[in-house]
Amino acid sequence: MEEFVPKRENLAQGKQRLRSSYRRKLPGKLAGISEKWAQISKEGWREELARPIHNVCHDLAGTGKTFGFSQVTKYARIVETQLTRIFDDDGAPTQSHLENLGVAIENLLVNGPIGDSEPDLSDSRTGEGRVVEEPASGQGQTGATHVQAARRIQPLSFLPIYIVEDDVALADHIVMELALRGYDGRAVYDLADLEPQIRQSGVTPGAIVMDVIFPDATTGGIDIINKFRRHEILKYPVVFISANGSFPTRLNIVRAGADAFFVKPFDISELIEKLESLVGETNPDPLRVLVVDDDEMFTNLICVVLEDAGLHAMGINDPTLTIDSVFEFNPDLVILDMYMPEVNGMELAQILRQHESCSDMPLLFLSAETNPEIQAAALNIGVDDFLVKPIDHTYLVSAVANRAHRARALGAKIYRDSLTQLLVHDEIKKQLDAQLSAAERHATELSYAILDLDDFKQVNDTHGHLTGDQVIKALVSLLRRSFRRSDILGRYGGDEFVVIMPNTRLADAATVLDRVRNDFSKVPHRSEIDDGQFFATISVGISNFPKYTEPEELQSSADQALYAAKKSGRNKVNLA
Repeated sequence: MEEFVPKRENLAQGKQRLRSSYRRKLPGKLAGISEKWAQISKEGWREELARPIHNVCHDLAGTGKTFGFSQVTKYARIVETQLTRIFDDDGAPTQSHLENLGVAIENLLVNGPIGDSEPDLSDSRTGEGRVVEEPASGQGQTGATHVQAARRIQPLSFLPIYIVEDDVALADHIVMELALRGYDGRAVYDLADLEPQIRQSGVTPGAIVMDVIFPDATTGGIDIINKFRRHEILKYPVVFISANGSFPTRLNIVRAGADAFFVKPFDISELIEKLESLVGETNPDPLRVLVVDDDEMFTNLICVVLEDAGLHAMGINDPTLTIDSVFEFNPDLVILDMYMPEVNGMELAQILRQHESCSDMPLLFLSAETNPEIQAAALNIGVDDFLVKPIDHTYLVSAVANRAHRARALGAKIYRDSLTQLLVHDEIKKQLDAQLSAAERHATELSYAILDLDDFKQVNDTHGHLTGDQVIKALVSLLRRSFRRSDILGRYGGDEFVVIMPNTRLADAATVLDRVRNDFSKVPHRSEIDDGQFFATISVGISNFPKYTEPEELQSSADQALYAAKKSGRNKVNLA
């Protein structure tokens, strides 16, 4: 499959590398235009010769300015526009039309190779050489939003979480609940101690939970967070808590850049779930974007820009591979070019919408097409937005990240279990079908596991259903920390869970799951009935492709292996 998954590199370096590549290839494209035009000038008008000129100019109009060749964009767009008018007239062009077209092509060939003194990439360089892009006029300051939507940060379980709260009992309770989930909670009872503790630890916090009101300052929590932001030392999520839920308090919290707010009293489990979602523990995958454009360099540039902002981008240059790529890459959003060989963007969008799994997936056009009627037609077939090349990169990232983030959040409500935020039964079956097809195409192994809590009914009957929910959440938290981003987790039923592990041998899957089984058996749980401590266990059945080739076979064989593990004493991992 033709695809581009960019390696990490400094954005400025990536852009410079791609600009150099564009500069090397530009003369060849202009030479092709010159050759076709010379043939038309000698032999007379022939649409089959003019069409390639139009297609190349369309691409150049959308990419020239992006790569530092504004004259290319200017004159290529003039040539493209004149040819479009000629094609629309359905007849041979007049001599006047041909003369004007000749002048436009001559300007493109002469002035196009002259690069800008600085590439028009809206760049301003910091002392570290990192590119900081300013939004285009009228497009709004949305940088903070896209940074939040695409935040890259280490898993929450690896980092300290500071609970800044003068109520010692509440702070200690939150720290204890975090410890039960495997997190490093650290209580800070005095505002003045927070910054020294962070500096002394030498470790970047995973998050800060900050009370608003302190004995000597009614907005002390907000004030110190504002101070951190002014000094640019705040690079992690902040969740505020307060007994005051008034509108002025909420407004001040929003202005302080809070990621969330809880009014006391609150459910500590909900606070921890919010921390997990903010830092990425609940869904460790960054937002995933598929870019479909036949221009390889432009595709690569867009992927580099998106990756630099913390999104995971994959580019393909053959539009006929889009469906396979969607099922394998599982993007949150797809960016399409309008004009590509074999299939145009409008047709491709309609093909995507034919698939149920793509019916709600955001589709964005990124094209040099400026005709408002064509743009409106694209929106009418279900495309979500139409962005015009060349585009400011800050605006592109914001538009993509925010729309993808909303789509993922909506999908979580529809396709994920409300208690655990794992995929529901029907969705996990769809994912198994897609991953099994990918394993067959690439001749790789795939392992499939079913996990079941042992004697879970007894846990509910003895300790209460709220405690049962906490046991489930503790298991899910461990599962998220134990598996890769490429592994897929789901909840099949009340106490039954599924893990799909692409490109994983049966023996490797058994090793990981046995470690999970052992770790979970050591996690303490607290009863809501008598506040006593108890432990729980799981049993696991694992099957594997290619031993089992059909989804139903993988599921049934894993289920039988699970039953055997239960029958032989529970708290075991059994292989099909």
